[in-house]
Amino acid sequence: MRRQFLWFAVSGALAFLLDAGIVQGLVSLLAVDPYSARLVSVACAMVFTWLFNRSITFAGIRPEGQGLITEFLRYVGTQTGGLIVNYTTYSIVLWLLPWTKTWPVVAVAAGSIAGLSVNFLAAKRLVFERGRRA
Repeated sequence: MRRQFLWFAVSGALAFLLDAGIVQGLVSLLAVDPYSARLVSVACAMVFTWLFNRSITFAGIRPEGQGLITEFLRYVGTQTGGLIVNYTTYSIVLWLLPWTKTWPVVAVAAGSIAGLSVNFLAAKRLVFERGRRA
């Protein structure tokens, strides 16, 4: 489990860079509001983490009778709890520290840290360790 958590954290760190880069770019370059920008960036980060986690973190673990689309939908479904914690934290930081609306990368970091444990446990217990090892 330690190895899996380490790789999950690597996945999260890379997803953070993607998420923060997209949200900051949308806010700074295209003048998108930080709440809408985060919806776009977090969707991209979620697809990235699913691909990374299925290929590296939980490599070889495939639930029986579950196709690729079903696995992705289960992943998104199980990550919803962490996403709610993440986005809520992000929004609170934007609200409490108005300057972060210009630099939302700070709020992205706070949200990412808050959602990490919830997302790891959900992925491990509900998506990738049901069934057999491939």
